[in-house]
Amino acid sequence: MYTFKESINSDVTFQTNLSLHPWIEHFVIRVSVGLSFIVNDFLNNIEDIFVTDKPDLAFLRITEEVDGMGGNQEISALYQRKLRIFMQADHQIKARDEALIHMAENAIFLSLKTCFRCGHELEMININDDEVRRLAPFLPTMPPDKMCRGDASICISCAVGDWKKDKQEISYSTAEIDAVDGGKQHWSDMNDQQSLTEALTKITEEEAECLSNTEKRERSAIQQAKDNENKRDKQKDALLKAPSGKSVAIFDMADVDKLLSDNSEASRDQVARIKGLVKKIKQVSPRKKLVTIPDQWCEYCDNLALKFPNFTEVIFYLRNQLALSDLGDKVLRFLPILLVGGPGIGKSEICLTISEYFATTLKIIDISSAQTGTALTGSESYWGNTQPGMLFTELVLGVGNVANPIIILDELDKANSSSDYDPLAALHTLLEPRQAKRFQDLSVPDIIVDASHVIWIATANSIDLIEAPILDRFTVFNIADPDADQMIAIVNSQYQRFIDKHPSGGVFEKEIRDDVRNELCNHHPRKVRKLLEQAFGLAAFDKRNYLIVQDIKDSDVSKKRKSGIGFIMPV
Repeated sequence: MYTFKESINSDVTFQTNLSLHPWIEHFVIRVSVGLSFIVNDFLNNIEDIFVTDKPDLAFLRITEEVDGMGGNQEISALYQRKLRIFMQADHQIKARDEALIHMAENAIFLSLKTCFRCGHELEMININDDEVRRLAPFLPTMPPDKMCRGDASICISCAVGDWKKDKQEISYSTAEIDAVDGGKQHWSDMNDQQSLTEALTKITEEEAECLSNTEKRERSAIQQAKDNENKRDKQKDALLKAPSGKSVAIFDMADVDKLLSDNSEASRDQVARIKGLVKKIKQVSPRKKLVTIPDQWCEYCDNLALKFPNFTEVIFYLRNQLALSDLGDKVLRFLPILLVGGPGIGKSEICLTISEYFATTLKIIDISSAQTGTALTGSESYWGNTQPGMLFTELVLGVGNVANPIIILDELDKANSSSDYDPLAALHTLLEPRQAKRFQDLSVPDIIVDASHVIWIATANSIDLIEAPILDRFTVFNIADPDADQMIAIVNSQYQRFIDKHPSGGVFEKEIRDDVRNELCNHHPRKVRKLLEQAFGLAAFDKRNYLIVQDIKDSDVSKKRKSGIGFIMPV
């Protein structure tokens, strides 16, 4: 049996790292061969953080230990070790120390997914399943008195290698070797019992007994070198995905591992669904970026007030919250707000503008079409087609990798009150930061998600149909229809937005003509944007670089619909 002591050749691993990082000479680094490249990446990151190849560290010690977590601990211990990292910089700098802690956490996380003997990725396998054991005789065994529920972390390459050591050497054909290697290669892609069976039927005990140890070792050495190179590339990619700057842990990866073990005896479909979800989660980092405010936030608020003059109170509130954040950690945050006003006055437009400037992600939930709260918080886990809700998907799996996204609850007053399932029920906890820190999606209740950094903005035409407990959780702003002077500013802003953003905007006049502006001021802000886009198209077709009043009138489809459109057929 392979032992912990045999796995560590501290002289080899330390000398290898020392040749790449001479500054570690007076520190202690004792790790297994399989984890040495993770340590090397970690040392590279330290040099990047200090921006020098001689980091100013007063203390550094990197060792490894048995994790002590999971169901079949003794089996997992054959392949799994957890890095232990202790370090201290000579001089404390808050941002730099946070970066060091973050990179250390990443290294520890990667170590738990990597075989400490060979560097291959570990697989979670239920070694107590009789069918799995029948198809995979190479899996290690546990003493009967220590059997327990739950998957074990297994290195397939090492498990097969250990098993073959006890088998007799008999010549083996190249074709048969390829069949065995093919079965191993397919293992990592298995998502259900059917694919498991298909892959492992290629590895029979009779074939294994005929395997030539000499030829196998030569092939394994070549393949292992390729696999380790691919593994390093994947883990570097994972480190690059990890957020830089200010970040926060949104969930605990231990909850993800526990999700697998707790559902090991669930139905086949549920297990397949959970494994698929866990695979996606493990491709991302538990830490997410906290979007911070730019230095020019005050000037931005002044410009925003010019573009949205009927939202002055909202913008003043936003300005004050940004000023408060600027005194502290500069993280973008403000309490939930509710924008109440008639349709088409720019409620959604200002939300889009704010999210775009602060470079955070934006998600919109149409409450008027929601029959239940599943869109936000997922469906109950006992349903066969259960799926996580938008909030879990955005925070845990979101491509934006952001902990403080903006979520718009559109038309909050149009929630389906007749439904047996209240689509707003989850807001009682999500709008309270203390309670939102322990958010649980109904589809994945085992994983606790920190949703306390989410920025909530709701819109409504009226507050009459919104229940008091929900209303009390918002800061409410009543948005009036813009007056004549405000409409001039809005039209100017919409025109300038097209000029600046549209690919053809630079062709047209930089300022709108007075008579065109006056015509547009007769419409709601939302309609102004639509009329402008169509009017620019008419001007382009006529090969003009300016708009005329007739462009606006011809773009007003609603008036044409009222008067009717007919065709005269030639006789």
